[in-house]
Amino acid sequence: MWLPKDILQHGFIPRHRHAQAYAALVLSGRYEEAGDSGRFLASAGDVLCHRSHEAHQNFITTSEAVVLNLPVPSEHCLPPAFKIADPDAFLKDKHLDIATAFQALTPIEIIRPLDRDWPDQLARELTSDPALSIQNWAAMNGLAAATVSRGFRKTFGITPIRFRAEARARRAVEALLKGNTSLASLACDLDFADQPHMTRAVRSIVNASPAQWRKVNSIQEKPE
Repeated sequence: MWLPKDILQHGFIPRHRHAQAYAALVLSGRYEEAGDSGRFLASAGDVLCHRSHEAHQNFITTSEAVVLNLPVPSEHCLPPAFKIADPDAFLKDKHLDIATAFQALTPIEIIRPLDRDWPDQLARELTSDPALSIQNWAAMNGLAAATVSRGFRKTFGITPIRFRAEARARRAVEALLKGNTSLASLACDLDFADQPHMTRAVRSIVNASPAQWRKVNSIQEKPE
């Protein structure tokens, strides 16, 4: 079967979120993507991999970019960005199905996120530490808090406060599927103010309460 391709026209695509995990193989053109995993420059032969419910914005720098979007398992362990050995194989094989295509996504080179300026550094630190004080970070780096908010939003399409909140919410979404810790304990472990705070955060990402999300999507192994 022919795998579906997306043609992205030159210009800006605002920040958006995908419910399903997927990998985007760039077939032609170039674009910048700034999202929850950092900021990347993608060109022909590169793969950008997105976990479920991640968000990003794009700026297509060429007249257009042709991208092949492949659904991948939610629990995949692929890196956020990488190169593959033979991207042309996806164009040559008319009988390539989605399952076979996913197996062909074997990284041969990891693409590191951009680290050009302070927004990239702040995004990385907020992802690793959702409790980071943005005001303290700004002061330590000689920047005004308002400058940090404007500059970060220009780069990532979202304020650093919101980026931090969503990073914490994604941690909760993932943690809910990995055990049976009580919701109150989980909220405390993840530095939420209380359980209702975690409930609002999780719902903003997956449109379901923590209890609903765990019940429907739990990946715990059932006892034999």
